[in-house]
Amino acid sequence: MTTIQHDSTPQQRRRGSDYHRFQWFHWLHMAAPDCEIAKAALDAVWEKNPDFKPREYPDLNIWFSGTKGYRVTSQWTVEALLQMPADTAVQELLAYSPNERQLADGEHREAMLQNVNAAAKTDHPWGLDLADSLVQSRAWESDLWLYLFMAWGETELDLNGKQRLLSHLSSSELHRRHPREVASVLSKLAQSAKDPEAIEWLDAANQIAIALRPYAAGEALPDIVSSVGGVPQYVSWLQKAINHASGQLALFWVHSARLWKRQNLNSQSLNSEYRSALDTIIMEDGVSGQFGRTVLASQLNFFLAVDEIWAIDNLLPLFDVAHDDFQCAWDGVLTWGSLSPSTAERIRESAINAVPRIVQEFDHHMLARFVGFYVTAMGWLIQHANDEWITRFFTQADATAKEQFALQVGRSLRSLDENAQAEWWNVWLKDYWHNRLQGVPGPLDNEENAQMLGWVVNLPGVFPEAVGMATKMPKAAISRSLILRRIGESELIERHPTELARFLVHLGQCDTDPLFWMGTRNVFDSLLEMDLPTEIATGLREIAVTRHLG
Repeated sequence: MTTIQHDSTPQQRRRGSDYHRFQWFHWLHMAAPDCEIAKAALDAVWEKNPDFKPREYPDLNIWFSGTKGYRVTSQWTVEALLQMPADTAVQELLAYSPNERQLADGEHREAMLQNVNAAAKTDHPWGLDLADSLVQSRAWESDLWLYLFMAWGETELDLNGKQRLLSHLSSSELHRRHPREVASVLSKLAQSAKDPEAIEWLDAANQIAIALRPYAAGEALPDIVSSVGGVPQYVSWLQKAINHASGQLALFWVHSARLWKRQNLNSQSLNSEYRSALDTIIMEDGVSGQFGRTVLASQLNFFLAVDEIWAIDNLLPLFDVAHDDFQCAWDGVLTWGSLSPSTAERIRESAINAVPRIVQEFDHHMLARFVGFYVTAMGWLIQHANDEWITRFFTQADATAKEQFALQVGRSLRSLDENAQAEWWNVWLKDYWHNRLQGVPGPLDNEENAQMLGWVVNLPGVFPEAVGMATKMPKAAISRSLILRRIGESELIERHPTELARFLVHLGQCDTDPLFWMGTRNVFDSLLEMDLPTEIATGLREIAVTRHLG
């Protein structure tokens, strides 16, 4: 176990805070391994502190390993803290440092700090009183601040509490020493705000954010390796941005602008204060500026809706293939962004031009996100099967991107109702499929083929035509697929029994894993009870025998 004790330098105190966050994010990741936000936060802290080791039970202060128990505790329990006035407790809390005997017995400053955090969340005025006492003691560098910041970011204060909190957050001493934490609390305050109460304090929060800017820009930057031996490397820009003061400050301005817009619904653009704050982020040099622009780019859809002229002039250029912030902007919008038909139209040319750089520089996970974004935008805007959405993509994409294209089209089809599916089919999908069978705009490879077979089940409104296309395709090698599971969950047996049986016969001629056919006996039995053409019925029986469905 890595032990963080009472520290005396800002660097050590920052490390103590990082260790607390590390254990918390590790616990979240264990509880929800598919949560990308928790994993990104954990990776960011771990990257800065590679020597940190996760505790076996990071959510507990008491645990047992074998026959030996280990306890992390503090004489400063939450109950004891809340029974003491903050101005009485502050000096003892500042000085509290367990000796070697106490450490051996499990007494740790870290446990005390966690209890201070819990007390501040339990009794909001007590936590604010403790902050008052820290100010009076001029204890600006104390690690107590970090645990108070975390408490304030996780609780809902009343109006008086928010105004007291903003009074503390306006301190230049805190700006200088804790810019990321101040920015994070501001951001969470704006994010959780309720109308119309925010009118009472939003302007004060904006002024704090303006004053905080130079301190945020001056916070130490993480190492960023954009290329190795001339080969571009993918950087998780948004992950790094939200763990830096500049990214958190940009996030505050996003949430603040949302609040302002809700109070000014008829306005067609942001006011001069917001434009000035956003322009500062757009013009800021260096990596800290890129962090801020990553966050703003992630909200392209929002900014186009609230101030289209500003967004077109300042955010859209970031997505251009030759722009220095290309990777930042796309990482932001693909991680957090949303999309609408109007935004898709605005970003159309940038998205099409982005394909070769995305393929070259982005990792598999982000490539998949990009292709999903691309297919969604294309679905709204494509005019025909020979549209540049198709022709230019397949000119610039590699095999992995093409497979992702087929996969993402299938996912999109599942999300559409039958009318929308039929529209896709008639506008471009039928002709596109026909073209691919002819090797246009390029020959089908096996992975695309296998993914496209899955489209059939997601096209119930045009199922007979889709089966006609599928049965003309080369026999694919299918390693993993949910085709048969989705057939069992659909109404295709009742609606299109003959075409479904013909499709299953085609699948039976493909090279499939034995598990592919697991749980399909009921589907075959239901179809074989129907009046099918003799040849198709025979084909189904042969599959049942050769695939051991009996």
